[in-house]
Amino acid sequence: MASRRVVQIGGATVVVGGAYYLYSAGGNPSVAEKKLEHDVSAAGARLKGQDLSGKEAQKKGEVLAKEAGATLDRT
Repeated sequence: MASRRVVQIGGATVVVGGAYYLYSAGGNPSVAEKKLEHDVSAAGARLKGQDLSGKEAQKKGEVLAKEAGATLDRT
């Protein structure tokens, strides 16, 4: 009985999630799919500790470039 309930809750979660992405994409399934893929990849990056977006990525790149330049200057 408990496993049947888990399947029902899981199925309902998938349907509601799909409806959310479809609604936020204005009814366009291809846009909804792209939004879902973006969110999944962003969540994966956060779990791996690679949450770099926009300005954060630029700042990290600048720091790494300065460190590399300092290393080259020392040699």
